[in-house]
Amino acid sequence: MNNLCNNKENHNLKDISNISYKEAKNPKDMEQTYIATLQTKSIAVIVPVYNVAPYLKQCIESILSQSHTNFRLFLCDDESSDESLQIALEYAKQDSRVFVFSQKNAGQGSARNIGILTAGGRLNFQNKEEFQQSLDEESFENLKSEIEEFKNFKSYFCYTDKKLLKAFIYQEAIKDFERILNPNTQTQETPNFDYLCFIDSDDFIKPNTFKNYLYYIQGVDFLYSGFEYFFDGVEKDENLKTHFQNYRITKEGVISDKDFIFINIYTGIRSFCFVYQGMINHSLIYKNKLLYPSDIYAEDLLFGVLLVGISSRIYVLQKAFYVYRIRTSSSCAYQSQYKAPPRFNNILESFNGDCNLLKEYLRVQSSIVTAQKILAWANNYKDREKANSIKRVFVPTYCKRAKVILNFSIDPLNLKKQFYALRPYLNITEKTGAIKRVKNQLSYKIGLKLMDYANNHIGIKTLILKIALIATIHKIKLGFSKLYFIANPKRKPPALEDYKDFKEAFELKNQEVYQLGCKFLQMRFALRGFKHFLLELRR
Repeated sequence: MNNLCNNKENHNLKDISNISYKEAKNPKDMEQTYIATLQTKSIAVIVPVYNVAPYLKQCIESILSQSHTNFRLFLCDDESSDESLQIALEYAKQDSRVFVFSQKNAGQGSARNIGILTAGGRLNFQNKEEFQQSLDEESFENLKSEIEEFKNFKSYFCYTDKKLLKAFIYQEAIKDFERILNPNTQTQETPNFDYLCFIDSDDFIKPNTFKNYLYYIQGVDFLYSGFEYFFDGVEKDENLKTHFQNYRITKEGVISDKDFIFINIYTGIRSFCFVYQGMINHSLIYKNKLLYPSDIYAEDLLFGVLLVGISSRIYVLQKAFYVYRIRTSSSCAYQSQYKAPPRFNNILESFNGDCNLLKEYLRVQSSIVTAQKILAWANNYKDREKANSIKRVFVPTYCKRAKVILNFSIDPLNLKKQFYALRPYLNITEKTGAIKRVKNQLSYKIGLKLMDYANNHIGIKTLILKIALIATIHKIKLGFSKLYFIANPKRKPPALEDYKDFKEAFELKNQEVYQLGCKFLQMRFALRGFKHFLLELRR
């Protein structure tokens, strides 16, 4: 009887092991493909910079030494108090592909957005004279102390989101920068660059990273690549997993957005951050105007979820080209005290200078903002099925994380009120019922009778009569259900994966009873095969 259940491919079962990874590319073809079609592809490399003087040189040099040279490096300083800005300016003198930006401390998300918006020609930078003329005298006087200029650099200024952005462009790069600011496009459908790549300023990339990324990203919306950890001054953690290990991804190739969402469901992670893990098709970001949320902690969570939301094809690449540095004073604060950036000083006072308590509070804020913005996006996205799927899968995760706010006696941002507004989304996946629904499926009911027959509990005539009765009743109930849900669409049950017990339900589908029912339904119209099937059952 076991032989009848070996072929799972036709049983319409789905678990993480049989997700289809298509169009896997052969690394041996990369060089030829690159020479033929990819050398001219342009990349905007965006690096947010904040107090990373000991590591910034290694990061920049790993980028500037890449074999693919058609890129521009956007170094976006977030009010560093060390020599990071000076280091960035020195590299801009040496290489005309380097553009340096500076802003008052607003977070890595805001710094990355400077690169995204500038790469898309969507920031109105002006030279000092033009900028002064665009402001009234009082406004200019208020900003005058912030206006900086450096020898052999031309300074550009832009006032947006109530803050002053500054760009310092070395004299040899001025024409190129102004071309980017004023893209020669009639329809605004085409951005300046083909691809975007984000790199954290304390990390670095391996040789030929861009060349490989360009090869694997062709024909998809974004490349999701592996990375490796570099433990710098901290004890190596053998238990620290990569994203692929957490998602239990062991293959590579193109997967659909739906399969990627299912991976989140099946593993129970239901969260996706994206910063340094690959490369993005710039036109996707440009057309959807996707940006990082500004001025919050862990801004990459929202960006990652919405990136999946607007994508349809994702290339999963196992090979690691990115090196992620684990150190004691990073924004992830590995094995260390959290050091609050200046923008959080006012909130820090409310916690009497306790930075670690502030960090926990900011995590709650990040979860609330992420949930709010996913809901806002889902309510306006044109693909309603996709929007609802993203909302059901990811929003409850951030609502549950935000529940920690109830433990805080201090709440300077009034987050509790915002959390209470999100409570209806807290229990979307708390209902059980997936197992019951699987047991009500025709395959399972027929499988039970086939097991009775296989164990000699009933004869063949009784089996046929019982199956006929089950099928008839099932058909009648199905017809009534369809009519009911047409009249009451809001009562339509959710997908199996939206139930708390969905994993147990999928395991039930993999059991012999369910598979026998599936096999029977496939064979019922083939008389010879049907007879053989029944004979095999009792062997």
